[in-house]
Amino acid sequence: RPGREPPPGRPWLPPDPPLPESLLDAIDLFRPFTGGERAALAETMAERSLPAGATVVRQGEEGSSLYLLAEGVLDVRIARPDGGERQVDRLFPGAVFGEMSLLTGQPRSATVRAETAAIVFELGRDALDPLLRARPELGEGLTASMAARQARNAAGPAQPSIANAPSRE
Repeated sequence: RPGREPPPGRPWLPPDPPLPESLLDAIDLFRPFTGGERAALAETMAERSLPAGATVVRQGEEGSSLYLLAEGVLDVRIARPDGGERQVDRLFPGAVFGEMSLLTGQPRSATVRAETAAIVFELGRDALDPLLRARPELGEGLTASMAARQARNAAGPAQPSIANAPSRE
């Protein structure tokens, strides 16, 4: 298609994933933070590249960080009593996850696995806590996000994913 091909002699390269600061700027959860606060948080964030199938966090593990998904698709699963797992959510770029353990200090409530190759940015408690102590109102958005996620996890997916759909066999 015109306009989508690289100039002659130059290979096509995929677009760069968002930088941590632009990701923080674009996510509603971080809008109450000032530009300076978001910039300071962005400087502390660690980028993690994940191949498809990689586990980002595992249910039951301790967690002291949250994650922002910059690129790719992640599946959220919780353990069933029979030992299997149930998919409860699918995350796309711009999603935030891991806030429950960060805020409560409790173990991770779900396993998050890369469905496709993905890039996430990790934001640690050490960077976020000083801001939340100085401005407690910032924690309200994180708490509301945590409550919404708990409700979604309890309800399960709105519709089955293709992998969980019944087959014709």
